[in-house]
Amino acid sequence: MFNLIKYELKGYFKDFIIILGIIALINILLYTRMNTWPRGAIVSLSFLVSFAAAIVVLIWNIKLFSRDMYEDSGYLLFTLPQTGYSILGSKLITSIIQVLIVGAVALIFNFISLQSIDNFRNNAQIVFSNINPNLAPISIISSLINYVFFLTTIYFSISLSKIAIRKRKFGKLGAFVIFVIFSLIVGKITMSISNTFPQSFKLNLLSAQSQISLYGPSNISINIAATIFSVMLFILMFIATSYIIENRIDF
Repeated sequence: MFNLIKYELKGYFKDFIIILGIIALINILLYTRMNTWPRGAIVSLSFLVSFAAAIVVLIWNIKLFSRDMYEDSGYLLFTLPQTGYSILGSKLITSIIQVLIVGAVALIFNFISLQSIDNFRNNAQIVFSNINPNLAPISIISSLINYVFFLTTIYFSISLSKIAIRKRKFGKLGAFVIFVIFSLIVGKITMSISNTFPQSFKLNLLSAQSQISLYGPSNISINIAATIFSVMLFILMFIATSYIIENRIDF
């Protein structure tokens, strides 16, 4: 699997360097306008650059799988002595690496741009001294898990489309339709499970020593049954997609 990850990362190395360079260049150009443009506009544009980079990385992550399903690169990949689990796992790990690196670089520049706002440091210190210290790491891990689940759903849809629709020009459209229908069904089932089994655990937004109060809810409610269902569904999609890759893909 390690060799597959290296292969996947190498395939996007030039694009990777380019997007990191673009993020840095645009943000540096924005910083040169610090005393000319409104600082709020500079911060907004910096975050807009990060959002655009996130869209590009998402497209990369989807293409990471779809290109081997619909393009000639699949002939080489699926003749390698690798299991479906290794192939799928390598693509998910590669996607996480791409997201973490690009996201970290973008956030660093966002943080630098935020420094230009008056009293930002004082306000940030007040916020961080009052929020739950476990909130940040849990939020990051949760976001990564949700993103992996999202990608696995897309890969699963592409795999089903590949074996159901033989013509390449209709395959991508079929994958999109399958993804939409499957997501709607999963959403309905998840909602039904949450209503039937409302038991949940709560994550406090504020620390125990917090001296501030919120106008809205002070915690995040996470439904236990819905979480278990999502984990089981992810495992099933991973197994099913790996099986299709290993046994049903025919070029």
